[in-house]
Amino acid sequence: MAQKVSEYNKFAAFDLDNTLCKTDIVLREAVLGNFGFDIFPIQEYALEIPGLSQKEFKLFVRDTIKRTSPDILPYNETLEVLHSYHEKTNYPIVIITARHESLSFETHEWCRKWLDIPYSVYFLPSEEKRALMLWLGVKYYVDDRGECILDLQNRSSINSYLINRSYNRNVDVSKESRVNNLWEFHDKIF
Repeated sequence: MAQKVSEYNKFAAFDLDNTLCKTDIVLREAVLGNFGFDIFPIQEYALEIPGLSQKEFKLFVRDTIKRTSPDILPYNETLEVLHSYHEKTNYPIVIITARHESLSFETHEWCRKWLDIPYSVYFLPSEEKRALMLWLGVKYYVDDRGECILDLQNRSSINSYLINRSYNRNVDVSKESRVNNLWEFHDKIF
């Protein structure tokens, strides 16, 4: 099997929320139900909810994920793309998420429910993802957070791709670094 891996040299990693799964939909429903406020269309990555501090909102997000995972749905193409990637490379799926480590159980629950292929999950703030990817030897990465992609492009040789979302349209990355969905990411690396 080692020959198959080295033949492709396509070691990739993936963000989880709003890249592989529809966390924004779950948050929208929770915010609407609890505060009567519609966060869609999301224009900024850092949401502001009237009456909540950023810290309170982060705790609300954490509690929402804790309650709803593993029922957060993957995007339509997620499972097919991850299976194809695994079949072509024999690599496990590597997920690098900015979720708080206290959500480890719920995150692994989501992975066990939706992924029937080998995977690894790492929990790091977005600003620390680059160091881990360099240490792991990641060659390709996809995320919905523009700041993370810009950091990778400016400070590493990792081929990084920004998956288009309403809140990252104004992030200044090249057209070649943007993808509309995971199939586009898949097609770019294979």
